[in-house]
Amino acid sequence: MRSAGRLLCGPVVLGVDPGNTGGVALVQPHPGKGKALFFDGWRVPLVKHSAKSTRVDGLALYDRLRTVVARKSLDVVGAVVENVHSMPGQGVASTFTFGRSLGTAETVAKICCSDVVYVAPQTWKKHYGFTKGSGKRASLQRARAELNGFDSDALADNGIAEAALMALWRIQTDGDNQDTRR
Repeated sequence: MRSAGRLLCGPVVLGVDPGNTGGVALVQPHPGKGKALFFDGWRVPLVKHSAKSTRVDGLALYDRLRTVVARKSLDVVGAVVENVHSMPGQGVASTFTFGRSLGTAETVAKICCSDVVYVAPQTWKKHYGFTKGSGKRASLQRARAELNGFDSDALADNGIAEAALMALWRIQTDGDNQDTRR
């Protein structure tokens, strides 16, 4: 997804949807009462771990984030990471891999910003009126409606849309309903 940023500097909030299909987004608050600006976003970078598995590439994630922030003179004033957990029936190996992805995402967020909050999917999705059966298209549609500059309709960009919506949730609530502030 290409940068939609129009402003060349200023504060942004980082949103991270961890996991192999997740995304990262930078959202800039509107100085008035208008829509926030989707500044930039991308899918979580992956690196091949073995013939059958991939992992979140923490170094590539950090490098991309650092480059975008430096090139545009941005100030990451807050970050939000989705506070995800393993699912019932998930195997031990996949649970460990998922936890590793979360750890990588939160480490990169902490390196970029000391003010990181964690939000459960249920919390931020309730904020936007999503129901339990809301699919991936719902996040894409909502991000297009809520954020200037977000224009993707590709299902593969769902993680970016969710990361952007979490960043916007942080802006709108100041993280008041977060699960934990670590």
